[in-house]
Amino acid sequence: MILFVLYHNKLQFTGFYEGPNQQKLPHSISVTFLMTFPALFIATRIVEPMTIQKAEMLHAQHFCLY
Repeated sequence: MILFVLYHNKLQFTGFYEGPNQQKLPHSISVTFLMTFPALFIATRIVEPMTIQKAEMLHAQHFCLY
């Protein structure tokens, strides 16, 4: 996402192509993308260990001999 925002706001204007359809992303969309990326990154770090722990618990219950 960071590369997407960087490209649409800076990098596409430094190249050799200068077309009529080049425009920057609106500020609100840039901010939304840049704030969403860290939130999703952190969320995966929180949720992943919980799902692994839950899977191990279910696995242990399934194969438990009574």
